[in-house]
Amino acid sequence: MPGYESTEAVRRDLSRAVNAIDTALIHNGVSLALPSPQTRPPNDVAEHLGEAVGLAVASKLHGLTEADWQRLEVKGFGKNKKLTPSFDYQLAAEENRFVQVETKGSVVDRNQLKASVVSLHKANITKKKVKLSTLPSDAEDPYPADVRYGTITTVDGRIDSRLRCWLVDPPAEGLPIEPRAYKLLSRMTFLARWLGLVSPRSQLTSALASRLNALLALNDPLDLDSVPLVRGSGEEFKFFLSSANSDHYTFFGGRSRLLGFPGGGLAIVLSEKSIAFIGINQNLLPLAADQRFDEILEYGATSTTERWPIELVLRHDEASRLGVDSVPWEEMDRGHVKLRTEGNFHFIRSGLVFGILDPRV
Repeated sequence: MPGYESTEAVRRDLSRAVNAIDTALIHNGVSLALPSPQTRPPNDVAEHLGEAVGLAVASKLHGLTEADWQRLEVKGFGKNKKLTPSFDYQLAAEENRFVQVETKGSVVDRNQLKASVVSLHKANITKKKVKLSTLPSDAEDPYPADVRYGTITTVDGRIDSRLRCWLVDPPAEGLPIEPRAYKLLSRMTFLARWLGLVSPRSQLTSALASRLNALLALNDPLDLDSVPLVRGSGEEFKFFLSSANSDHYTFFGGRSRLLGFPGGGLAIVLSEKSIAFIGINQNLLPLAADQRFDEILEYGATSTTERWPIELVLRHDEASRLGVDSVPWEEMDRGHVKLRTEGNFHFIRSGLVFGILDPRV
């Protein structure tokens, strides 16, 4: 995945995000809020909060997951490559509609009221829509859509405050592309990226990347429905539990695993007192291998936050960032150590699992 080619790149980005959240936002018992009415976090924190809430709202409206979103790239046209405006994100909703979302976020004094910045964001969203409908003759809308939402999220520091999301829904034009195929490609890209992060050298990851390239090259990617992925030997992929008493496929051998839950993934040390866990529900593995497109398009896990035990597996040099002597690690072969602990994990509809752990607890 561009920008995440190494564990170090993932660690750097996660550390920055966790630090921003810890210093700029709190959960006040009912919602996210600022620590106090006087808090004014950096602009990018409010912008990212606007993205997160806007996408969550649109996903809820259309019954979708984060696997269905694609960030839109600004494209140029003409000899001078003048940039064409575009909305932030696109998804294929249901069977026959493309939806785009332009997300905004701001800090205000009282988000119960429609502050002037909300009106400003609305005006900018509408202005972008007008530009897209009045492009010069040598340009065309690179991402036409059926529905375009604007979402404007506001946050304040009042006691018991709740996040507020304003919806702006200007009209949009129709789109001469099959949304079902687009949604399939979005989910296949999502699977390829996350399997590649969890296990970049596995045959399944390699086969899935090759299949995605093939789908992108076809006029109708749905032509490969139910054509399963195969190993280098030509055999179809089969998944087996690592033992009779195990909840996990052998795919997760040597990786961090949630205990009692069929999923595992990657543990990354962020600081002396925090480890990030990024994992996947192992139900995604046969989903990716079997290539039954209806199942891929209909997949949606239960979204919840729960406390679970976990067996963390780290390279010894990674664990040394925490101070191995102060943590009861168990030595493994090949320079790895493991530790059983527990923490709060977020299970989201796309099948991803994540959490930030303190190994000393």
